Amino acid sequence: KAEEKEKEEEKAKAEQKEADEASKEKAEEESDKKEPSKKQEEKPEEQKKEETSSKNISKAKSFLRGSKFSGELFTATRYPIVGIDISDHSIEVLHLNKQKVTVAYGRSVLDEGIVQNGDILDEEKLRVAIKETLASTKPMSLATQKGVKIKSIISIPESKVFINQFRIGGGNIVENVKKKMTETIPLPLKDLYFNYHVIKSLEKGNSNVLCIAVQKEVVQNYINILKSIDIDPVAFDVESSSLGKSLLVEIKKDKKDKKDKKDKNNGEEKVKDRNEMIVDIGARTTILSIFHNEILSMSVSTPYAGTYFDTKVSEELGISKAEAKQKKEKIGFTGELLPILSVHGDKIIKEIKEAEKYYKKQFKVGIDRIILAGGSALLPGMEDYFNSALGGRVVIGNPMQKIEGRKSLKGKHSVLFANVIGLALRGTEKDPVKKGVNLLPDDIKTKERKTQQEKQRSVLLIAVFITISGFLLLGLSIYYLIYLPVPPPLIPLKERVLTIIDQEGVEQDMFTINMTSGEDGLPVYNGPGEDSEIIAVVSSGESYLILQRMGTWYRIDLGDDILGWVPMDYAFNKDTDEETEENEAEIEETEEN
Repeated sequence: KAEEKEKEEEKAKAEQKEADEASKEKAEEESDKKEPSKKQEEKPEEQKKEETSSKNISKAKSFLRGSKFSGELFTATRYPIVGIDISDHSIEVLHLNKQKVTVAYGRSVLDEGIVQNGDILDEEKLRVAIKETLASTKPMSLATQKGVKIKSIISIPESKVFINQFRIGGGNIVENVKKKMTETIPLPLKDLYFNYHVIKSLEKGNSNVLCIAVQKEVVQNYINILKSIDIDPVAFDVESSSLGKSLLVEIKKDKKDKKDKKDKNNGEEKVKDRNEMIVDIGARTTILSIFHNEILSMSVSTPYAGTYFDTKVSEELGISKAEAKQKKEKIGFTGELLPILSVHGDKIIKEIKEAEKYYKKQFKVGIDRIILAGGSALLPGMEDYFNSALGGRVVIGNPMQKIEGRKSLKGKHSVLFANVIGLALRGTEKDPVKKGVNLLPDDIKTKERKTQQEKQRSVLLIAVFITISGFLLLGLSIYYLIYLPVPPPLIPLKERVLTIIDQEGVEQDMFTINMTSGEDGLPVYNGPGEDSEIIAVVSSGESYLILQRMGTWYRIDLGDDILGWVPMDYAFNKDTDEETEENEAEIEETEEN
């Protein structure tokens, strides 16, 4: 009661503070309305210019985005698809580009009582936590910006979904799936969103089908949270499916192997089936998910997990659960804890063998590889213990082999990020709405598929625009090389001295034509070279204004707006040449003395 009273008092204080701030803001607004002209006058001139410039830029952006062509170009960058993993204790956000390189990653811890076993208990605190996580992502912040719409892919906790495998005969597959769901799920179909996919086609028109269903209320709660903070959901996956996307690696075969296989199978390539199990040992549950050629085929949940181990160690050693957890994480399946944990670890191993037995009965094949995931997968000695019991088929999952990530995602603990990495990887797919399990309502899926198609069209338009621009530039270059005349070679830079003297108030040089007897006149050329056109002839003794010097040529003004070039050899500058003669005479006189 005392705690409740204290909470009520704090709430009342917070409400009073908000009311005071609201009244203060209202008073300021009224004051601004009364004296608008005064405030406008007080604004510095530079601030006014900045505001005007900002408004103009905003109008330009609005115009560009409003036009059909440029609007589609903007679409390619306006909708980043982000993987968001919401658990009971934390929120993780990851955005990858198409090359699967980390653009942004962020993580924040959730206070107890916000989310419990997948149920949202405090919507407002969850909204705030998601927004803060997006704003704190590195190296780039994903804080929601005007004009940039964030799209998200999240996973529904396995405890909230129904996963069943059916054998369906011929006929309408959707109706057959609904009929099977009615027989196995203790809820009316009208209260469920469901998704299914064919695992393997069998003989006589039969098929193995995996069906995943979830209550509409669970999905709608998450949709409402995301929409309230301006995030559009693209897909609602399940944890086992997103783990498969990050931990199962496609085996690449070289062309020679493919050719040999085609020859052996009468020209038809036959790829070996892959059957793998992911054992996700979490805090509350361990989930066994089996994949046939990377397609989720069955999923089994068991309560033997991290918290269960803590309880048993606590009971056996007579210590608190906190101490038991600390000891378990330090020692694991070694030393004094091996006899205790092996008894309960054997229960998980038994479940693995039972799941494999059922799968073998259905598909006539066994499991090739077992991948450990989840926090407890990192316990010391866990991998060796499971390998000894399961024939050496066990490895620790490594989701980083599919992406280029930040340092915080790398290392031996990278398996802890497997779920959010799987969600982000789905965002890099060509059609993330359809690629895999999606428990969103059909109307949202249709809308999002249309958005993704627009995005693809935008990328195509950009590619076409760049291609056309490249061809135009190439065409212009070819035209220039073939049809335009080649300019004469330039005089080397060290021989070129450009002297333009035409500024007002600056004394300009004059020169006099100096020719030997017997020469009829000096040709004036159109350019600095004797191969240029002759435009005039000047006589010895005439004086002209020097406009420019280039190499051994002068550009002169002949009058009547006629300009031409003459060799420097025939030019005599009265001032400089007389000064030179005087200097030489002084030198000779000094030498004689």
